Amino acid sequence: WFSQGSNMSHYTMAKTPEKLAGIIALSGRYLKETEELVLLSKESYANKKVFIWHGNLDEVIRVDAIEALQKHYESIGISSVVKTYDMPHTIIEEEMREIVEWMK
Repeated sequence: WFSQGSNMSHYTMAKTPEKLAGIIALSGRYLKETEELVLLSKESYANKKVFIWHGNLDEVIRVDAIEALQKHYESIGISSVVKTYDMPHTIIEEEMREIVEWMK
């Protein structure tokens, strides 16, 4: 979910998509180890959902990291919901409300 958990979620989606319906990734990035994975066929990622949330003011993981994530997910046929807000490397209440709505 958040930061390192988000990074692990991206890795798990890439390596074992059959175990996930989707991921919620807050303030994370694609790790080098994930980039080096040999991806499965696009069909393996069909019907998966990804919610990415990141702060524009994040100094721990820069917001431009989500551009690479979004391009990656598009390249394997996963449309992602990407949200950025003026916040640092943190979780805010508004974010939690949007996650609940997205999960519905």
